[in-house]
Amino acid sequence: MAKPSSTQTADGWSIYRRLLGYSARYWPYFVISLLGFAAYASTQSALAHMMKYFVDGLESKDADLVTFIPLAVVAISIVRGIGFFCGNYFMSKISLSVVNDLRKQMFDHMLVLPSAFHDQCNSGELVSMITYNVNQVTNAATNAIKVLFREGLTVIALLGYLLYQNWELTLIFILVTPVLAGLIVYTSKLFRRMSEKMQSSMGRVTHISNEAIQGYRLVRSYGGEGYEKQRFHTASNSNTLQGIKFSRIASVQTPVFTFLLSLAIAALMYIVLLMAADTSAGELVAYVVAAGLLAKPVRQLSEINSTIQRGIAAADSIFGLLDEQQEHNSGSQVVERVSGRIELRNINFEYEAGKPVLDNINLTI
Repeated sequence: MAKPSSTQTADGWSIYRRLLGYSARYWPYFVISLLGFAAYASTQSALAHMMKYFVDGLESKDADLVTFIPLAVVAISIVRGIGFFCGNYFMSKISLSVVNDLRKQMFDHMLVLPSAFHDQCNSGELVSMITYNVNQVTNAATNAIKVLFREGLTVIALLGYLLYQNWELTLIFILVTPVLAGLIVYTSKLFRRMSEKMQSSMGRVTHISNEAIQGYRLVRSYGGEGYEKQRFHTASNSNTLQGIKFSRIASVQTPVFTFLLSLAIAALMYIVLLMAADTSAGELVAYVVAAGLLAKPVRQLSEINSTIQRGIAAADSIFGLLDEQQEHNSGSQVVERVSGRIELRNINFEYEAGKPVLDNINLTI
């Protein structure tokens, strides 16, 4: 069976860009969400900077700092909470609305596709596209986008703060970037291929289970329980195997990212200790804290790669369905009330091109 797919040469970014294009009508929510994530990201570097004043306050015993630091931490926490809520809530609202639009558009489009399309695609895979594939798009358009903006802006804010504090030391992180980027590109290709296999195997599981459940009496009448069990178990085992492979690569990717980042942080701390005599303790502590805060957002950014690739593979099949040409209604006569006479003239029909089932049929009923 030929699985619905968008253009064979379509790359992952073009597919994802088309998916995100569905969110254009919700741009006011997007602006609010982006501002919320920007506020949330700025609080990370602000908290790191508070450590400078805290350490300086310990050394100087400044009475003003005793009052300022706690109040500043509370204010930062309030801004952080408001930013987190606005960013997550409105981004989720956009993403779920987009998925709802896609699901309804898919269903409506299926109803007007020619019978040849439905003959070539089994019902299980079509149902799987509306249920399983759309869920993958939900993850890519909801969780992945939220993490991408929230943690991405956090990384930008922290790197900006580090560059402001000491740009020479910050180059250590920049030197690791090409290695991380290469790892992302390599794993992205693996994730997308595996996601396509998972969706195909899930379609077979849905198709076989639908056939067996709907044809329950027929299966029992001909003693086909064993055959149907074997078919379903084989399809289910194949889907599970693909999921385990996907999980294995996704689980390896994050520790590798974390290890490379820890090497950069270790080198950074070594250099900081060497230059401790030339810089105040508060500045050094603030810099190291900001560098340490980079680990969590970078790790979460590395984890969304698998989610996005799975969503791209799902969106590819969804757009392949939506790009199918709907059946043209060539009828030329509207009958308000039938007279009881049906006449067929020169009727031809085929399920597959070049394999006619009816050839020049004439019939009067």
